[in-house]
Amino acid sequence: SGCGGARAPARTSPAADSRGSLNHVASHAPAALRLAKVTRLPAAVQLPAVAAQGGGARNLGGLARADASVASMVLVDGAGAREVGQLPLALHDAAAANVDGQVYLFGGGNAGRVSAAILRIAGSTTHVAGQLPVGASDVQAATIGNTAYVVGGYTETIPLRTIVAFTPGRG
Repeated sequence: SGCGGARAPARTSPAADSRGSLNHVASHAPAALRLAKVTRLPAAVQLPAVAAQGGGARNLGGLARADASVASMVLVDGAGAREVGQLPLALHDAAAANVDGQVYLFGGGNAGRVSAAILRIAGSTTHVAGQLPVGASDVQAATIGNTAYVVGGYTETIPLRTIVAFTPGRG
């Protein structure tokens, strides 16, 4: 059980009803999990923003061992993990999402400061693609269709309860 819960919740898995709607039904079979060491990151990092890209993933920013924000952009794919560039500023607790094959980075924080930037990551460079309504760290993002949704966060003074929709080219 997560977060200190005393009892494990029932496992559920989606099943479609006659109308095609998803319902959750109990499943007692544990999920099969296979772990394998694939490669090593160039440096230890925690809390990077991560987005799928091609056959791999982009790791953006994060915290180094000394709890200092980093600006590294790391590409992880079948060839291994390698640093491919630097963000314009070191940050952690940002979010990343892939929209139509492009990776976008949302917000993030660094030593009491937060970013409102939305950056498009292209190869080893970044381009400003927009701004969040307020600077926020501790955000999460997910993509549905051609829109990324940035959920929650923290302004360094208050937690956010917002969901911000970002569609490239439309703001």
